[in-house]
Amino acid sequence: MHKTQGGWAWFLHRVAGIGLVFALGIHFWVTHYASPTEVITFGSVNIRLQSLLFIVVDWTLLSLGIFHGLNGLRNIIFDYSISEKAKQRVTWGLVIFGVTFFIYGAYGLFAFMQIKGY
Repeated sequence: MHKTQGGWAWFLHRVAGIGLVFALGIHFWVTHYASPTEVITFGSVNIRLQSLLFIVVDWTLLSLGIFHGLNGLRNIIFDYSISEKAKQRVTWGLVIFGVTFFIYGAYGLFAFMQIKGY
């Protein structure tokens, strides 16, 4: 095995984890502390998602969460001695799975963007 194999995946996994901490902090603050007396309803979430900043934060959470989770699963699977061909299949399967669920999650956010007219 080459010494640098998987180096980018390792680095990006850490970057995604740090990004998730910051994005979750923003999300929790806006949701729970910016207006602590606000009752969370569909209408209040709809109003909040009219902000482009909040949509960007949610897209960031979605993309970083999917990448971080699936890359972690990939690392766990790779801990078992599997062939290089099996590693390629696992990687491509997780990429297809991740892209599919990103599109599904982005579709939900896109619906709020349609309401606003972005």
